[in-house]
Amino acid sequence: MRAVAILMMSAGAASAAPLAHLEQDVDGDGKADTVVVDGTSLTINTTVLPLRAPANRAKLVAATSAGVPMIAVALDNTTIVFEFRGAWKEVLRGPTGPVPPDGDYSVAIAPGPNGIYRYQERAGFRRCDGKPAYLFAEGWHDNKFQRLSMLPVEISDRATVIVAKPDGTPAAAPLLYQARVASYEPGAQNVLDLALPVELEDGKPATYWHEELKTSMAEGQFFTFEPRTDHAKATQLRFVAAAAKGFDRLERVAVVGGNKAWHVALADSDGAQTVDLPEPIEGCVTVIIEAAHGRGSLAIGEMSVYGDGERNGGGEAMLAKVIADGGDIKSATQALARRGAAAVTALDGELQKAASAGARTRIVHALAEIHDPSAGPVLAHAIAQSHVEEPDLDDVLAALGTLGFAQELHDLVTKHEVPQAHRAAAVIALATALAASKQYEPALLIDLAGDGSREERRAVIDGLAHAPVPALVTAAQAATTPEASGDLYRAVTRSAHNRPAEAPPALAAFVAALTTATDYERRYRVVDGIAALGDPPALDALAKLLQSLPAGRARWAFDQVAASAIAKAPRPEALDLLIALVKEPDAGVRYAALTALGSSTGDLASPWHHASHGDGIDRVIQTALASDIWPEVRARAAEMLGARCSRPGPAKALDDSVHRDPELVVRSDALAALVECRASFAAELLWKTWENKKQPIELRTRAIDLSVELADPSLAAKLLTRFEQWRGASLESTEALALCQNAAYAIGRLAPPGAGDALVRALDDGAFPEIVAAAATGLGLMGPQCPPAAKTKLRALARSEEQQVALAAAHAAALCGK
Repeated sequence: MRAVAILMMSAGAASAAPLAHLEQDVDGDGKADTVVVDGTSLTINTTVLPLRAPANRAKLVAATSAGVPMIAVALDNTTIVFEFRGAWKEVLRGPTGPVPPDGDYSVAIAPGPNGIYRYQERAGFRRCDGKPAYLFAEGWHDNKFQRLSMLPVEISDRATVIVAKPDGTPAAAPLLYQARVASYEPGAQNVLDLALPVELEDGKPATYWHEELKTSMAEGQFFTFEPRTDHAKATQLRFVAAAAKGFDRLERVAVVGGNKAWHVALADSDGAQTVDLPEPIEGCVTVIIEAAHGRGSLAIGEMSVYGDGERNGGGEAMLAKVIADGGDIKSATQALARRGAAAVTALDGELQKAASAGARTRIVHALAEIHDPSAGPVLAHAIAQSHVEEPDLDDVLAALGTLGFAQELHDLVTKHEVPQAHRAAAVIALATALAASKQYEPALLIDLAGDGSREERRAVIDGLAHAPVPALVTAAQAATTPEASGDLYRAVTRSAHNRPAEAPPALAAFVAALTTATDYERRYRVVDGIAALGDPPALDALAKLLQSLPAGRARWAFDQVAASAIAKAPRPEALDLLIALVKEPDAGVRYAALTALGSSTGDLASPWHHASHGDGIDRVIQTALASDIWPEVRARAAEMLGARCSRPGPAKALDDSVHRDPELVVRSDALAALVECRASFAAELLWKTWENKKQPIELRTRAIDLSVELADPSLAAKLLTRFEQWRGASLESTEALALCQNAAYAIGRLAPPGAGDALVRALDDGAFPEIVAAAATGLGLMGPQCPPAAKTKLRALARSEEQQVALAAAHAAALCGK
């Protein structure tokens, strides 16, 4: 049986595709060997070595290490190393693969130049010659892994040695290549701790890469520079020693890329040194440390890789093309953002050639990242030429504002080079640019006053709200159109609020214009300004003017703007004007005036505290509640009395409204106002309201809902009793059904004693799915007070064919007990 089993396994193995296959001289006899890994074994020619670690995938690495042939078989989570000393033998088995919990890096085991290495791997951390990047490498010695102090360089000693030469030419940061990998960092415990080596390219030798002092050797550590474009070719390297005492300087490095490799010898010097490569390296470049001057710890101030022609100013053009072509846009944009006018010129050149909307959009976004004065005209021209797609236009305009290009934004608006839908965004950006300037000069915004859409004009006013009042007054008085003058007067009011010390000249200008500003635009803004800023004489003059105007839409508009402005700046001297406005024949004016009075409670802290006292204001509002012909005005009065009904007058007025007002909405608002101020009779009134069959069902259910806000225990107990009674009466009365549903919600929130049991019983009401759904909702509203027994029933009802029941029960089951 065993033989048969073995034969079957062998047949199966023979028929299955191998997990890995290698044709190579692995034992050093000069003949090619066939190496195959299947799911259970490693076969070398005819030698079968059991793996004892079934796997779904495998990788083979064969090498001669320290003169000994070796094969490493990397399986799913295990690597097994075999060596050949006359015969193949397993010498090491260890866990490898992704490291939990996130698997952001892996551990590998493989034969290296001087033995077996265990090291870390992470995507992007590579040597450009394809040789292993032995990150945090350990060597296998005495049957254990030990951290290596030096890593293998693996560059032939016969490779050409290039001698670096002094470089006295100023050097900007490289554009085409960026240092992406440093294989070592002090304190790093694993590859995840390795940061981008920005100190190598920041132009500051005082910030430097370095080893731990006297604790390690730098030999074999490497730096990899990645190109920002697929077409980059490295032609020069530049080195600068660290501006720090106590560290060694570089003596020798290896430079590799693709199939090219050279050694570079560096002088023991503080000055910059450059190396011109014998051949360009296309793609990434790795620099490997081979030796240092001295025997201490190494530090490197600057290490840069430059592309073909970059030192002569060609890098910007190449990166601009990368952006136009849609390459590594983010990296290229970041690099160009540091290069000022040269980058702008390069991007503008690509913009003029760009044929697709996508390319133009990418280029414009890159231009918006460059904080250089030359970028403004280019961006503005791109907008004027419709090279910016509409979805991106507001962002580009905002960038112009952030960069301070006020004149360009002004010209785009005045020349109508921005589509109408985006002109307000252009004005906002212009205001941003002006606000960021050292000396605020509003002339560019003043020039736009009164023109364009409502949104555009509002943006101009918002921007001018920070301008000095005298400049705005002068401009308003000199404006040639009513629209411009009116917008500037509105800006005067806003500015006076932001600059209280400049309010007196603003008010003086408004008073002077009160009789001369006869067109609607200016008069509207002047009325607004006096109502917002006026002292008693100015407000008296305003009241007389308003009274002198003929009744009609214009008069009511001026009245409303006065009331609205006073509401935003309430003060005792404006009270008489408000009370007069409450009596105006236009309902909109009365509503606005009542709203302005709403900030008053009649106490000494009220902005309306006046010789007439709070009771006088009470009477004004009570009169509106009792007699105004417009329901909306009466409802507003009821809402306002909710903050005042601790006094007898307002409370009685609200009670009368609940019983007598012909409009349901007014009665409902009056009832809510009494609950809001906790009137002494509110609980009784709610109870009587829901019991009164002569009241509309909407008001009765509103009374039930308001019982939750009042939270009176005795009222909650009464409601619980009525819930059971209404449930029983639902067969004969649709009103009882509606009251029962609202009561279920209310007792769920109030949770009086017995509420849970009553609601659980209601879950069995098969006649009315509405009651079952309401009871389920009420149980969910009880939260932690929901009876444990309810949860089982709710879960069962969640499978009901009645959708309203199923949804309510499922939601309540999730809340019950929590």
